[in-house]
Amino acid sequence: MPIRIIHTADNHIGLPFKQYPADVAAKLIEERFLALERLVAEANSRNAHFFVVAGDLFDSPRVKKEDIDKAAAVLRSFDGVAAIVVPGNHDHFANAETELWKRFRRATEADAGIDLLVEPAVKTYDVEGQAVHFFPCHCPSKTGAEPTIGWVAEAASQFATGLKIGIAHGNVTGLGLDAEGQYFNMEPADLEAAGLATWLLGHIHVPFPTSASGDQAPYFMAGTHTPDSLRCRHAGSAWSIECEADRVARYERLAPGKIAFQRLEPELLSADDVADLIRACEALDAGS
Repeated sequence: MPIRIIHTADNHIGLPFKQYPADVAAKLIEERFLALERLVAEANSRNAHFFVVAGDLFDSPRVKKEDIDKAAAVLRSFDGVAAIVVPGNHDHFANAETELWKRFRRATEADAGIDLLVEPAVKTYDVEGQAVHFFPCHCPSKTGAEPTIGWVAEAASQFATGLKIGIAHGNVTGLGLDAEGQYFNMEPADLEAAGLATWLLGHIHVPFPTSASGDQAPYFMAGTHTPDSLRCRHAGSAWSIECEADRVARYERLAPGKIAFQRLEPELLSADDVADLIRACEALDAGS
């Protein structure tokens, strides 16, 4: 039986969108929740076993309590074996007194199907007789010069059987820019040498692999689940991944976002140019 996983990251619940008018900001804030709801609904429709958030579920450690409760309620609607949450650099877990995660735990303590993984230790699940081992690598701070994955290779070598999957948050050399080495930068060779079936990653808001579907990948970058600015050129992304035995067998990119940012920069030299701009604006889908 294939093990089915939905992989998301960089949801940034609580992003305030202060640069926009209040009514627009309210719509963008709500879209972050709605896109997460769509993704959980898609996971349920695909009978996914795991829903994995690879960091930055929240935009900051100071997100509002009602936003924490609302995000927790969305995750509670997942019907699979477990919704797994690993803190990223924006919502880092410094210690057990980190207020954000204390509140999140209070909001999810009644649900055994939500696991906040904040220790460098293997988490094993049994799925109808199949062992699935997750290797979580959370961010302990907003920035960090060293990756958090150093413990994984040795730990993975202790398991002769079972599906082995890493979860981490940070830059990957060649995928994103980290000139000053501040964002837990990981080398592709180190990820591949860890001896896992694949890695589920967060931090870079653009999805990887670049192909929309395939049958193998050494690591996945989820990308943000719904556009958050003009810099986001995709429609929001996440991954549906199926694993068989000890490898990735199939993957498919999902697009849970329903809004888009578009910049128009016409050169206005005549009344005709203005009329063309008006028509271009009227052709846009105002609802999205």
